[in-house]
Amino acid sequence: MENYSLLGPNRKPRNIDVVTRPYPMRSSSEPTLLFFDIDSKHASIILKGKVCEAPTIIYIPYDIHYFPEFTVWATSSEMKWDKENFLLYWYPAKNQEINQIIIAPGGKYNAEVLPSPAKDIISKTTFTSTFS
Repeated sequence: MENYSLLGPNRKPRNIDVVTRPYPMRSSSEPTLLFFDIDSKHASIILKGKVCEAPTIIYIPYDIHYFPEFTVWATSSEMKWDKENFLLYWYPAKNQEINQIIIAPGGKYNAEVLPSPAKDIISKTTFTSTFS
């Protein structure tokens, strides 16, 4: 008798926070890790391989998980936030084989919630910016 539908009575969405997470819509190289922890709202995306000229475009569920601000740590600080469309344009470092971006609610960064692959290269990621 359980109902796992995302649509509730009168077809109204429910539990959207469970299925909504940051994700790359386009990647500059091959994604090898897509991580999201719903409790802490921490996300990590790891890309591996040669980086192309185009940016990685990441959907950020700003209104659901990150309002009023989120903070980013990455292997490259070249990025642009499109608040109107909830898209983060990130240009990974071309001189690195592995790139990572970490997204967390503003002021609530906790590396302990990240998975091992993200922790393994955390020394290459640095604070980039806070977006609102």
